[in-house]
Amino acid sequence: MSKVLAIVYPEVSRGFKFSGVQIKSTPSSELAKKHLLDALKSRDYGIIIIDEDYLSSFDEHTRHLVEESIVPLIVPVPLEMRWREKAARSDSNVQEMIRRAIGYHIKIR
Repeated sequence: MSKVLAIVYPEVSRGFKFSGVQIKSTPSSELAKKHLLDALKSRDYGIIIIDEDYLSSFDEHTRHLVEESIVPLIVPVPLEMRWREKAARSDSNVQEMIRRAIGYHIKIR
């Protein structure tokens, strides 16, 4: 059975502990990249959740690996620790996650 891994900042990791996923809690993008590459090599995970802030700091090659990965499905999630004023951005995040997961663009009304 495939596992779920979350690569997140320490402040966010507590919330993921309640969900039963495995957690790699790290304050730095360099260590997050190492955890991600190790997880890809291990083939133990079906889904990898990663904070999109980490992803934006990765080099082009690593971002390409994330975009092309089918199994595991790598899901970048905005996990900022502050309120957002624009709901439209969260809709676009959901749309992008759906597009990556199923390969089609779905318009949310």
